[in-house]
Amino acid sequence: MKNIKSVLGIAIVVAGLCSVASCTSKIQNPNDAVSQMSDSTSMEVEVNQSTGVINAYLGLKYALTESDGHSANVAANDLLNALQEHNDSIVGLIRFDAEHIASTMDIAHQRDHFNSLSNNIYELVHNTMIDYILYRQFCPMALNGKGAYWISAEEEIVNPYFGEKMLHCGRVIDTIPIRNKDNSNAPKY
Repeated sequence: MKNIKSVLGIAIVVAGLCSVASCTSKIQNPNDAVSQMSDSTSMEVEVNQSTGVINAYLGLKYALTESDGHSANVAANDLLNALQEHNDSIVGLIRFDAEHIASTMDIAHQRDHFNSLSNNIYELVHNTMIDYILYRQFCPMALNGKGAYWISAEEEIVNPYFGEKMLHCGRVIDTIPIRNKDNSNAPKY
């Protein structure tokens, strides 16, 4: 019975769908690397770090939705600041695109880097604990018909690639699950 609980606990952690309490109760081997996630303090730090990164990213998405190159520049710098406390390997790729967006006011160049940035943010948040639902969205017409992705805190499509021209072009393709049922901390971008 203990083996079944251990296997179940590890599977849940790997899938990123467990809560702090279930992770703690399911993992039996303290030497297991996965058991590090059972420490509620480290989970709170992970949630807080992820929330800062997500909020900065959503600010950037909002600026691009408004076709505001200056605000996108400021938001990209906010994202870079939020990334300072994050240690995941994907962060280097996120920094690369955020630095490019922060280095220009050219909205077209910013949007070019936003797709890659969004894909890497998706990888980051898809594998971390978050306090609210996020939606991965896609517009097939963005980037000259190649299509492009972004993350949103709302299910409604508000496209950052076209601004007012095609504000509602796109669809939700994935829902990133929440850590708890209280969605009150969700930003509105």
